[in-house]
Amino acid sequence: MQNAPVILAIDTSLGPCSVALIRAGAIIAETEESSPGKQSRMLVPMIEQTLEKAGLTYKDCDAIACTVGPGGFTGIRVGLATARAIALAANKPFIGLTTLEVIAWSTQIQGDVLAVINAYRGQCYVQRFRMNGPLVPQSDPLLVDEKSVSALGHGAKVVQSPLHARDVAMLAAEKWSLGERSFPTAPLYIREPDAKLPAAEGLKYSDELL
Repeated sequence: MQNAPVILAIDTSLGPCSVALIRAGAIIAETEESSPGKQSRMLVPMIEQTLEKAGLTYKDCDAIACTVGPGGFTGIRVGLATARAIALAANKPFIGLTTLEVIAWSTQIQGDVLAVINAYRGQCYVQRFRMNGPLVPQSDPLLVDEKSVSALGHGAKVVQSPLHARDVAMLAAEKWSLGERSFPTAPLYIREPDAKLPAAEGLKYSDELL
């Protein structure tokens, strides 16, 4: 495995959908769809379009990276299932990253950073990190009231940046180059889906952030 691998990265966790490819630490192709709610229909064509732009195939990738949450239930489910299926079919390593760590890392702010995602209902997902070289968690990911964010972010830069697959890819490559090989593969929902129907009728879930 190369120190600077070819990584195919996917993010569908917060509504918009994006795919990116990096090689030797540089973006070589990416595709984005900003409209929410189109992940299940658009994701696979976007992946294939991105690979075609770069002149690569799945077998040319060294790893598949994807956000695992927290975020929208449908987006997390679609992105993670697709990424894991590709990794399994292509016999490639899977690199799971949380949305909060990608947001914190993408700012490239040195020192303490509190990553924040609006979870609606007057709540937010938050996690505190410190960047002095590699990104290091300073807390667990939490679901808190909006009023608590300022106190939790005391002494830190509070950031609520949009997510892009290019940042997922770059952080995945950084972690891989540092020798990290253990990554989450299960979805991180934190909050349960809003609505469930009886099993006989199937399940339906809200797209509200979970």
